[in-house]
Amino acid sequence: ERIAEIRRLVAERADGLPFIELFIRQTRLEVVVTFLGILELAKQRFIRITQDRRFGTILVFARLDVETALEVDESGTE
Repeated sequence: ERIAEIRRLVAERADGLPFIELFIRQTRLEVVVTFLGILELAKQRFIRITQDRRFGTILVFARLDVETALEVDESGTE
């Protein structure tokens, strides 16, 4: 459920979504669930995470080739 919400939020922001904005949730559990969701989406290559400089803003982007990745996952072939 949270993964789908993260994907939607990131897809809406072509200029990148600041990492911190994904943590508007208040409880510790919600922060943990959000962080694990971000890690899973990065592992599956649905998002790209960048930081321009040390201590700079971390931005989360939807990957441009997500639709290709979805087609591969659904068909089970490359």
